[in-house]
Amino acid sequence: MRDINPKDYLSKIKHIDSDIRSRQSELDQLRQTIALKTSTIKQEVIQETRQGAFDERYMKLIEQAEEINVKIDELVDEKVKVSNQIDLLDDRVSRIILREKYINLRSFEEIAKVLGYEPRHITRLHGTALVQFKLVLSCPSMSV
Repeated sequence: MRDINPKDYLSKIKHIDSDIRSRQSELDQLRQTIALKTSTIKQEVIQETRQGAFDERYMKLIEQAEEINVKIDELVDEKVKVSNQIDLLDDRVSRIILREKYINLRSFEEIAKVLGYEPRHITRLHGTALVQFKLVLSCPSMSV
């Protein structure tokens, strides 16, 4: 972890979150497609072979939902880990900025409103916070 870019390291949370959202959207679309097909099936007499295909579709949905749950667990673990590392910073404003930006996925404009600063100032403070966070990552005794 010594030569890691702190911004890339912290951005893992955003990437995991985006992956979950994408998978959830895919799952929702599949559910809608199956719902359309099931309404057609309900109108017909369900034959033995159709029932097997019907059950297989739902099993695929369940498998995808389980994959999403695994990703959600990964996201929670990563957020807890990063939050604990952010807590090691001495500067309270730096902690707030990093937590809001990388854990709560807020924009600089949203963070500026919360802290009562201009977005440009938040951007500068963010740079300082990243330098401080890099020190946390590079010091094995400080990392969680």
